[in-house]
Amino acid sequence: MTGYRLVLIEWCDSIGVSSDWIPIGEPRDCAPLVIQSVGWLVLDGEQIKTIVPHLHPTDEDKGAVESGCGDMTIPVCSIKSITDLVRQ
Repeated sequence: MTGYRLVLIEWCDSIGVSSDWIPIGEPRDCAPLVIQSVGWLVLDGEQIKTIVPHLHPTDEDKGAVESGCGDMTIPVCSIKSITDLVRQ
């Protein structure tokens, strides 16, 4: 169906966007969040990777072009690992 790699990307997410005013000098009790995302690797760039979990192939009979939904772009500096998944 697709020539893209199906991958699991493990990456560190940012933490923030508090809803309260917090004194700058006050320590925050938090740790980086490690996120796991799965999708087709549609952009394998040097600085970013983009995965898409939902793809629709080109179907000329129906006038549909290849398209995707739910894309996620992750900076390479945040990526801990990329694992290729096997389609069964």
